[in-house]
Amino acid sequence: MNRSKKPIKKRVLSTFVIILLLTAVVLIRTPDTDRDDMHDKYGNQYSGFFHGESGLKIHYRDQGKQDGRPVVLLHGSSGSLHVFEPLIEQIGGGYRFISYDHPGHGLTGPHPTNDYSYAGYAQALDLVRSKLHVEHFILIGHSMGGWIAWRYAVDHPEAVDALILISASGMPARNEDPIPKLSLGQQLMQTGFGRWLSEYTMPRSMIEGSTQAAIYNDDIVTDELVDQFWELMRYPGNRQAFSIRSQLGRDSDLAHLANSIEVPTLLIWGDKDTFVLPSAASTFSERIQQSEIVLLPDVGHLPMLEAPVDTKAAIEQFLDSNLGSGSNP
Repeated sequence: MNRSKKPIKKRVLSTFVIILLLTAVVLIRTPDTDRDDMHDKYGNQYSGFFHGESGLKIHYRDQGKQDGRPVVLLHGSSGSLHVFEPLIEQIGGGYRFISYDHPGHGLTGPHPTNDYSYAGYAQALDLVRSKLHVEHFILIGHSMGGWIAWRYAVDHPEAVDALILISASGMPARNEDPIPKLSLGQQLMQTGFGRWLSEYTMPRSMIEGSTQAAIYNDDIVTDELVDQFWELMRYPGNRQAFSIRSQLGRDSDLAHLANSIEVPTLLIWGDKDTFVLPSAASTFSERIQQSEIVLLPDVGHLPMLEAPVDTKAAIEQFLDSNLGSGSNP
């Protein structure tokens, strides 16, 4: 008699736990941000939107000297085109700067078919190039954007005049590498429950902690910066994209493809980067013949935010040595 009651008790307990968890999610639920509010807050006079035939929509900025040499900038995962603004302000000069939000990021919103593979991101870059009639350009990519950038340089050697990789991903770990440190948010995304939970709740404290983990100098982590990451992560559809993206790798088994890159390549890393270890710069350099490394001291995963002056100096010296001025050839 007592044995027959145990399964019933277990079912009641399981149901109670599920109800408790669902109630907790409702209570701590973080709503999406409002589209119009985000456009007003994070758009500016250089902002625009492109619409592709497949339903893909891309938020972009086109600024600088319009007849200057084009520079296309690709941001990293969970970021937006805003991370490059301090660097663009520093470089200035005769360049035309084109930046945009990847699908599933910023004001672009989700990819129409939820394609967050390299192919989906390359589709977005192709759309931007087509709409702006850009045939040749300097390509700069940070972190995930660096992975997209070097893969794109492999596929389109005729279009990329120079490649600049900042804390780029996509290379296999070296034998001597320690295991990279994961932020609380990254740890959460390692589980199915964490990915499901992230689509409904995203406390600001978690984003602040992840930002502090990525940036070595805490003074850079302002309330304004944290709010920017937090609010754009909650733009409608971006959290679902984040959940899908977290299950995809960076195809490190294809690292050998970088051997075919023949354009001048600059590798910029912060020596305190714990997300993509500085040793990755050496791994890239071993594969890309015309490459040079600049290691910035006391800088973490976002050199263009943490040290825009030093990052600018490295980029300008590299471009002057390899391409000359910012004017189109």
